[in-house]
Amino acid sequence: MTYMKEIPFPHEGMSKKVSQDLRGSSCCLHCGSDAGFLCSGCRKVRFCSPSCQQKTWKEHRKDCKGDAGEKELKELKSPPSSEQWVVIFNTDSLPGHDAGTVTSGPEAAKDVCMKKGFGGMVAWQNTFFLRKEPVPELVAAAVHAQGTHLWLPIPPLLDISRTRVGNAPPAVLPEVVVSGAKSVPKRSNLSVSEMDEHFHKSRPVVLKDAQKGWPAQQKWTFEWMGSTYGNEVMPCSDLAPFFRHCDRGQIRTVSAPLRQFTQYVLGEPSIFHALQEEGRVFYANGWAPFLDHPELLRDVSDRLYCVSDSIPTEGPAKVFNCSLTKIFMGPAGTVSRLHHDTYATHVWLSQIRGRKQFICYPPEETPYLHSMPVDEVDGRTSLFDPEAPDFVQFPEARKAQPYSVVVEEGETVILPARWWHWAKSLTPSITLMRNFVNQNNLQDHMAIRQSAEKAKGRR
Repeated sequence: MTYMKEIPFPHEGMSKKVSQDLRGSSCCLHCGSDAGFLCSGCRKVRFCSPSCQQKTWKEHRKDCKGDAGEKELKELKSPPSSEQWVVIFNTDSLPGHDAGTVTSGPEAAKDVCMKKGFGGMVAWQNTFFLRKEPVPELVAAAVHAQGTHLWLPIPPLLDISRTRVGNAPPAVLPEVVVSGAKSVPKRSNLSVSEMDEHFHKSRPVVLKDAQKGWPAQQKWTFEWMGSTYGNEVMPCSDLAPFFRHCDRGQIRTVSAPLRQFTQYVLGEPSIFHALQEEGRVFYANGWAPFLDHPELLRDVSDRLYCVSDSIPTEGPAKVFNCSLTKIFMGPAGTVSRLHHDTYATHVWLSQIRGRKQFICYPPEETPYLHSMPVDEVDGRTSLFDPEAPDFVQFPEARKAQPYSVVVEEGETVILPARWWHWAKSLTPSITLMRNFVNQNNLQDHMAIRQSAEKAKGRR
């Protein structure tokens, strides 16, 4: 079973003749010992361990073209390591089929799996239960198990993905037609006082010019994100946002490198094709990179020219401020289900790439939206689907007044506190999102935070 993307070239102490003799054999090209892992690039040489691979990668990369092709080779800027694994949260596979256990951490468990040719491992309470079955079998047998996480190596998942890339989402989807929907106005050159009036009256607006001067307008592509921040590991889910009242056992969340996700969006082989269930697409909607990568903020802004935002950018609140600004990415068809945001915050969402449709409802329509158990900390949620309304299951929703708007590339929608919103990417999409407070919702926001702290103290 192939766990790694590439393998090493012979070490300096090995003669070139010996190294040539080892090509096509079952021996490690670096040290000559038995090797169980075939290079998935050239498919001609093998290695026995990550350490051998690391020591000779630079030389092997020069002539490891083979079936991988020039494009794939250029993407391999560094040798894969034992860290090239993904984690599927709250998932087990073949429980009871333990091929051994490791309690000294994930790196030690990965090394054991690679040396013995095991398919993967399951983590539970700091113990790693090894699985010798091949990766396709582990994927097929995956089941929900709260608190248990399935670890799988990337290369075998890519082998599965290469047979499934034809199932990628379409590049363009039509706008959802919403009967009786009102439009959201689109404006330019708003003053701060004009925008404050929108907050005061609780009315959404789309700014056509909020991205003026942002380098991200030209710079932020999926290709650039994947090549520049490809090693960033982030969670990606096939349901968004997470509804804690009903999603346990229904959602698949995978922690994987960003490069894998951008390849997925671009229709190239990616681990997400292997893990995608029919009718679902994965959505990366949890990346808050601006504390670790402040250079990204130079491409955009966490403040809009006409929007009052009371969150301090420096001092003790700096970490909190950075946590409020996120980057959402996904293919066409990603959906954010009907909800309003946490702690009574306002929100704006700016389309760096692609088109996204928003179907929204004012706060006064809340009684008609079949809100799930009230939780102002997590924000309210509803299973009513504006794209496919079921008025038998959700009869009161007929009375709710929807608003609908397609936010084009370069535009930014601003939704005041407690505005319900449902969103769907009509094309592959990169969105900059920010939650914030100002004088219009600060008192309400602080009351919820204080209530949450009191409830936490009573536990």
